[in-house]
Amino acid sequence: MPFMQQGWQEKSIFQSDNGAGRFLHITDMHPDKYYTPGAKINDACHKVDDKKVDVEKKKKKKKKGKDQKPDVAGHWGSPVSVCDAPQQLISATMDWLAKNWGDSTGENGEGASAFDFIVWTGDTARHDLDFTHPRNAEEIFDYNRWALELFENKFPNTPIIPNIGNNDIIPHNIMFPGPNSMTRAFRDIWSAHIPEEQHEHFLKGGYFVKDVLPNDLAVLSMNTLYWYDANAATRGCKKRHEPGSIQLDWLEHQLSDLRNRTMQAHLIGHVPPTAGNYFSDCYDRYTDIVLRFQDTIVGQHFGHMNIDAMFLQEDFTIASESAKSLKLARDRDDEGTIHIASIASDLRKDYDLVPTEQKTNLDAYLPFFASSAVVPTYLPTVRVWTYNNSRPSDWDESRQRKSDVPRQYFLEEQSVEPQAGVVTEEDFDSKQERVKPIEPLGRSHRRPRHHKKHKKGHNLPRHTSPDSPSRKNSYLTMLGYSHWVLDLEEHNNRRKDAEERGEEPPEGVDYQLEYTTYDEHTLWSDFVDNGGRFAGHVHRPVPKHLLDREVERRESKAPKSLEHTGHKIHLPKALKHLTDYKMPSVTVEHVLDLARELAGDDKLWKRFKSRIYTESGADD
Repeated sequence: MPFMQQGWQEKSIFQSDNGAGRFLHITDMHPDKYYTPGAKINDACHKVDDKKVDVEKKKKKKKKGKDQKPDVAGHWGSPVSVCDAPQQLISATMDWLAKNWGDSTGENGEGASAFDFIVWTGDTARHDLDFTHPRNAEEIFDYNRWALELFENKFPNTPIIPNIGNNDIIPHNIMFPGPNSMTRAFRDIWSAHIPEEQHEHFLKGGYFVKDVLPNDLAVLSMNTLYWYDANAATRGCKKRHEPGSIQLDWLEHQLSDLRNRTMQAHLIGHVPPTAGNYFSDCYDRYTDIVLRFQDTIVGQHFGHMNIDAMFLQEDFTIASESAKSLKLARDRDDEGTIHIASIASDLRKDYDLVPTEQKTNLDAYLPFFASSAVVPTYLPTVRVWTYNNSRPSDWDESRQRKSDVPRQYFLEEQSVEPQAGVVTEEDFDSKQERVKPIEPLGRSHRRPRHHKKHKKGHNLPRHTSPDSPSRKNSYLTMLGYSHWVLDLEEHNNRRKDAEERGEEPPEGVDYQLEYTTYDEHTLWSDFVDNGGRFAGHVHRPVPKHLLDREVERRESKAPKSLEHTGHKIHLPKALKHLTDYKMPSVTVEHVLDLARELAGDDKLWKRFKSRIYTESGADD
């Protein structure tokens, strides 16, 4: 069995002193050493030195209901722009995380106990927009070394799981079969965070697996660039020896191994697995694999698109009793619509096609999450997840059958012979790149109407169970997340005003809570009267001092319990939107419930759509 069914309790989170673990997802930092406060935004926020900056012009983002934005770069970053992130923004973000989520005593370092582990999903280098300052490989590696040092200093002894983004390589998007210069460099940079027995896999493919809770939970860091259809160095997953196919073999093997060891897994990558991002054959097989291991996967986390979105993976063949009628509905809905739809429109159409609760086969679904970025394409954000870390009372420490056996998996040799229509490493100048950037939002990301089951997954067993952590709140189930956003305009103006008054500018940044996926009883448990029903709730997803700031920021009264029983909480209007989604836990059933609610509630959808772009006023 892939998990222990005996002794698992739906409310096991209330049965331990800790109740919940915590991990950080941070993505797309895009540090830029050339970022200059006061430089023109149209010049990529780069300083002009007696000559015009040669910047690739990109379509401007739309803004609604906002004053005219500045045309020069702010100290902390430039919101809703093509500019990358000043390094002081990233340093200050790390400071804020360590100070507010870490060890309050400072005995082991400020951020020592902040997170159980950190998933870091790539793009830790600037875009190649300014041809006056072309990127080179060493600059990219320097950014990654710098960011890693920040993580290690702020969060000592915390497992860090890095990942390669499409802008972490040169040319961007172009990832050749390994071993290559990129995998060798990142193996060296991240060597302390890649298990030694995984180094060979990483050299050949840029991916690895790492236990973050030994014998209980692992994170698989996948190289999504081999599946990304903007990668001209590969042809997808049609042939066995393509690097994308070999990685899928590896993924399937690792999930099978983890399942045999009764472990759970988080999958992380840079490019989200949508039909608009992946080669179709890679997309089909990846989707088949993760759905077949539903009882082993507790979460999937991605970046790249700079948006905040929840996606659904679905096996249409078993999704519901009315699967045939749903497919017809998809065909009618998509008929003749070859135009590019917005990401928000794609998501709502997908949510609207989720069957009713009575007709849904929960075995057929799995969600994945794309988090918005630190780089202010919209506004800077970070995401903090909590998960159930209460082991069942009869947990058997010896249940693993292979816990002490090193993972031995030998990758097939990848095809490195030049193929017609496929670029090679020699086609590019390693010092410069001139490949046009791919716009991830300029594609349709809907689930395809004619879903093909990959031939390699035909008739293979499906591993699902209503008692698995992805289906029932139990040990290692994701409980929810809080999403944090930085008001750049406020921070830039505050600093500018201080400088104009000749005062010392304020230090650091203060992220604010945009929303959570928790219910009000969970989020505000620290504010409930001592005699209230929820006063003893041990799951506190957000530190109280941060919630105090939110109450103050919104000029609101604090929440309080009604009646002595505390069965209800009085929540001031200014705080209600922080708990719009109210998922008891992030299980398949609760995610589908939320999708149905979003599709059917226009007011809730309007807020959800705004949050896709971090409530920045931008749209796609």
